Amino acid sequence: MRQRLQTPLLIVTLLWPTLATWYYFFYLADRPGVSAAYLGAKLFQAILPLIGWYLLAMPRAATVGPSRKGVLQGLMWGGILGGSVLLAYFTFLRGSALLATAPEQIGSRLNAFGANSPIGFVTIALVLSGAHSLFEEYYWRWFVFGALRDRMSLPVALVFSSLAFASHHFLVIDRFLGRENLWATLPFGLAVAGAGAIWSLLLVRYRSLIPGWISHALVDGAVMLVGYSLLWTAVR
Repeated sequence: MRQRLQTPLLIVTLLWPTLATWYYFFYLADRPGVSAAYLGAKLFQAILPLIGWYLLAMPRAATVGPSRKGVLQGLMWGGILGGSVLLAYFTFLRGSALLATAPEQIGSRLNAFGANSPIGFVTIALVLSGAHSLFEEYYWRWFVFGALRDRMSLPVALVFSSLAFASHHFLVIDRFLGRENLWATLPFGLAVAGAGAIWSLLLVRYRSLIPGWISHALVDGAVMLVGYSLLWTAVR
């Protein structure tokens, strides 16, 4: 029985975040209940690894506390990736037509959570950059990448897990940039996939989620800073 459920569970695991994102970002959009749908989808996503750990017979692989070198690697990659986000924004993208619809879309998402103010935004930004980035490392690196790596070669597991990780980001980026800027969504989404591959390799190298989490949190923090600038400081 457990063997027969493994493949369907892997498929659900890979597709659920993207399907959920489409549901609350596009289908529900600005309708009532979007915040409840978002929280419900995240709760189910958090439960999936607990189910999968048993059904996929994942080994209790030893993990170690973050080494000093691992922490430094996390900081380094966070600086490189997050710095690239800020450099691209403040050098090329700030005030550009590419981001013309982004403030309205960000404001709409904040309204759904009753947080459309600088303080509300900062609160959500801290949650997303800190807790949610750890949640994504737990789901995408420990669980999804770990389950795939048990069943296929490291390069193939990297490709599948990283593209699956990026897939729901493609939808988010498309929503913020607008369908007319689909040409820009692809490279931004592939950049997310590349970051996911780096964080997976950090997990392989240091046997800990902490280096990847540090890097992920810094990158998300950079993205949140861009969002703040778009809403309250950018000249439009």
